[in-house]
Amino acid sequence: MKFTAAQVNYANWAAQNDKDSVVNKALKILEDPQREERMKLCLCPACAYLRGGFAGQAFTAWTCEACEKEQPHWHNTAVPKLCLECADRYGLCTRCLADLDLSPRRKVTRNNKFRRRRSSRR
Repeated sequence: MKFTAAQVNYANWAAQNDKDSVVNKALKILEDPQREERMKLCLCPACAYLRGGFAGQAFTAWTCEACEKEQPHWHNTAVPKLCLECADRYGLCTRCLADLDLSPRRKVTRNNKFRRRRSSRR
């Protein structure tokens, strides 16, 4: 044999940690313990509890995809898609554009900016 009991025990420990992490994240999404804070930050449950992400360390210029206004430099390269004002107006996640409660939509409402933009292309 080319492996030891210590290696098996370490693999068990690592796998159990992974399992526990997934279970804890699932419970957080289901229970939504930080809903009030999550809604203030305009984050969907997936971005709030699951998606950590990687980003480079650089102050990055970015533009809101709704109002198209230039925003203050972001503290890393993983810039938001919407500014807080637009995310709140449309009820969408600043990071991924999902509905804040992950509810399906037929159209984007409130000022209907996305719908107007789409219809003007015809």
